[in-house]
Amino acid sequence: MTVKPVDMRLFERIVGTLMGEDTVNVAKYLLENPESTDEEIADDLNLNIKVIRNALFKLNEQSLARFRRIRNSETGYFVYYWTLESTKVYDLIRRRSNKIIKLLKQRIDFESENLMYYCGTEDCTPVVLDVAYVSNFVCQNCQEPMDQQNNDLTVEFLEAVIEELTSSFFSQ
Repeated sequence: MTVKPVDMRLFERIVGTLMGEDTVNVAKYLLENPESTDEEIADDLNLNIKVIRNALFKLNEQSLARFRRIRNSETGYFVYYWTLESTKVYDLIRRRSNKIIKLLKQRIDFESENLMYYCGTEDCTPVVLDVAYVSNFVCQNCQEPMDQQNNDLTVEFLEAVIEELTSSFFSQ
């Protein structure tokens, strides 16, 4: 099995969005310095050890970093040596895509099973029949009358997004 090389801009964008800029800096450090300890990273990046450990745990939680642990014979404490698993970013994207697809399918079910009413005002959102009925079919936000909204376009849009995610490389 060949591993697809990682586009580092994509990697940095995904990690930055999901885990923050400090985690991106730690990941870039590990890419250049595999088998580094949290103390080494903290010293070289001039960041608090707690920030480094938090970033490492975030990376590890998403399978983007791994560690090996060795007991220090002098102190008895464990020393953790961290390595970046940058190619696993594709698995992370795949997991996120599948989660989004699941949520979109739930939204399609909701849109298909409910009659929606909408006033047509840009700042307002459609409401289900029960809410519209209780408010006498008057928008509670802008006081405009509400009409039934055709959900077909919304469902078509959601299905197109699902199709795009499903057919992409990341969710295969």
